[in-house]
Amino acid sequence: PQMLWMEPPHVSRQGDHIYRTRQPGKALTKVGGFNISNESLVHPHTLESLRSSQLLLLCDTIDIDMLPALQHRSAHHLPFIYEINDSFTNVQHWNPTTTFYQNELNQSLIQWAAHKSDLLQFSMPHLQELYGYLNPNQVVFPNHLVELPKTQNPANSPDINIGWGGSWG
Repeated sequence: PQMLWMEPPHVSRQGDHIYRTRQPGKALTKVGGFNISNESLVHPHTLESLRSSQLLLLCDTIDIDMLPALQHRSAHHLPFIYEINDSFTNVQHWNPTTTFYQNELNQSLIQWAAHKSDLLQFSMPHLQELYGYLNPNQVVFPNHLVELPKTQNPANSPDINIGWGGSWG
């Protein structure tokens, strides 16, 4: 099956992309036979891909330009999944995505997409508690790393290992 996996533009080494997109996508290609495409709206053919892919996963992203394609999918019984992996109504002020998420239109679009999706998925139970009312068809896929990155000890403290297990949000 052809699957389109969309998320906001990012730097590929970002935590969310690794454990919410790259590693699960890689696993799906191995066990489910999926052909996965990861795109954003900056690509000229993305709107057509939104309309035609067999399965669509919108990972914490939405844009008003997507609405006709999403309505087309619904009319043609092509499923789409929406993922909420951050509290979009309470983004920290220092987060680079704050302006996007504080915009009332964007919050409305997120709620619309979550409600209209065939499945609403979350990255943790707390987000399901906050936003589960948006769609009765829901599931939690907790964050986790499939492959652990190599660790590096600071040169001055070989007995100390410091790690960061998160992302900007």
